[in-house]
Amino acid sequence: MTAVQLAVVDVVDVAGPPSHAVAAVEGWAETIASPSTRRAYRAAVLALLDAHGEITPATLAAWRDEQAARKLGRATIRQRIAAVRAFAAWAARTGALPAEVAVALTAVQAPRVAGQHAPMALDEVQLRLMDGAAGAAWPDPLRAAQARAVLRVLGGCGLRVAELADAARSDLVPARPSAADRAALEGRDVAGWSLHVQGKGGRRRTVPVPASVRTAVTTLHRLTGPSPALVPALTVHRPARVADPPRAIAARTAQQLVARLAAVANQLAGAEAIPAALAHPHALRHGFALRYLSPPEPGTLARLQQLLGHEDIATTARYLAAVNDQRAPAPKDPWARS
Repeated sequence: MTAVQLAVVDVVDVAGPPSHAVAAVEGWAETIASPSTRRAYRAAVLALLDAHGEITPATLAAWRDEQAARKLGRATIRQRIAAVRAFAAWAARTGALPAEVAVALTAVQAPRVAGQHAPMALDEVQLRLMDGAAGAAWPDPLRAAQARAVLRVLGGCGLRVAELADAARSDLVPARPSAADRAALEGRDVAGWSLHVQGKGGRRRTVPVPASVRTAVTTLHRLTGPSPALVPALTVHRPARVADPPRAIAARTAQQLVARLAAVANQLAGAEAIPAALAHPHALRHGFALRYLSPPEPGTLARLQQLLGHEDIATTARYLAAVNDQRAPAPKDPWARS
């Protein structure tokens, strides 16, 4: 098998891609959880094989140009190129494709979407400034712990602010939980944790929880005591107390905390290190997405779609252009050394 000669013809006079290549694509498609993504990605790879008979950087580039000549939307072309790259990475892992070819496919430039703007995202330095500003913004340790937990859950797990407000303490579980481990956050320490998220349209997903995020949440829970919420609401008293009856932090309150962290971080820095446009929870979510796709170990677009809870992968694909514009690798956990 040469280069990416996945499509060595083994059936004579049969239109369409060879049967063994189709079988490989079908096997890969079954690994994609989202039905809509599975259909779109499968169709894209089969279309390339049908048009050019093999997958190489040259055929991918030619196919891209052919689609552009047919006036297909740039976002659609970007999504299809992402599908081919995802398939190639899977094929390389399974030994069906040389690893160097899968790597070479990443050099094929995807078209920029006209009028496309990079998502407004907070970077590692800005996140650390905000994290460090919690104590100055709220001398009360409980309020500071609540703000730090909000910042890290939103920025470290990629949640929407409404999803944070809906998250229960019992949703944070060991990554491979036993029946006993699922009972509560307190208990024996384990290597990894996951968070069950209730997203838009009632769709459920599970996201990994970085160690720095879990540290912030457990610190908050040690101060609040038992509470059903992942991030409990606090009273306006000084010092603050856990709201009675216990409930989760409101989305509006979380937005206010993020804005205040940014403002105090700017005061401490003596400059506008964090523009007002970034002092918003969704900038934390955007930052999570960009870090996930960034080198040196970028994740796949399909997996990012799952982590963010996007119904349509075209929504996720807009992060690709912004990642291509970045000049330096981004850490997956910006608070790893905290």
